[in-house]
Amino acid sequence: MLMLPLHGSGDCGCRTPGDGLEVVAGHGQRAARLHVVMQNNVPIYFLRSANAMTVAFALHHPEGLHIACGLQEAVLVDRHAALIVVPRVPRAVQGSDWTWHRLKAWSDGGFMVGIELAFFQGSLSECWLFHDDDSRYGRDWSDWSERKERRRAKALRDWLGARGWASGHHAWGEVWVGYDPRTGFGCGGVRYGSADSPAAMRV
Repeated sequence: MLMLPLHGSGDCGCRTPGDGLEVVAGHGQRAARLHVVMQNNVPIYFLRSANAMTVAFALHHPEGLHIACGLQEAVLVDRHAALIVVPRVPRAVQGSDWTWHRLKAWSDGGFMVGIELAFFQGSLSECWLFHDDDSRYGRDWSDWSERKERRRAKALRDWLGARGWASGHHAWGEVWVGYDPRTGFGCGGVRYGSADSPAAMRV
């Protein structure tokens, strides 16, 4: 539950902008705003200050899985195993506490969300994201080009930005998007908290 405290003798009210409900506590530069929008019939909460949005990245898979910081690997494996792309064996690095699961892609407003979840000691720590659209970017190396992959990265950046998750550091973690010349892939990701990223340990 999110509670927005009143600051001093400030007013508290609400209004309904075109894309959701906004509840305001306080006034002026000290005002706090809770912005609520619906995504696949699930409320997504954005806590805003006067200067920046501090919402933590979260998505809701249409088949029932809520993807957010704190998601337990056991919940994914035990309750939503059908979402894990076959073979349903997590990738892991021997001697580390990281495991990864690729999920089925889904359409969000026409954008095909490709996602892989990285768990550290059983808790979600990072989401690896990409625009999953073979018709635009090709299926294999015979269709590959750096130009296409840069377009893939831009599509992801635009999709994230439209939902309030601009690239950069935030109070809750980090968002990054770009073309990776080592893999030849346009992708991005979300890292929660300040833990070291598992990206360097991917195989």
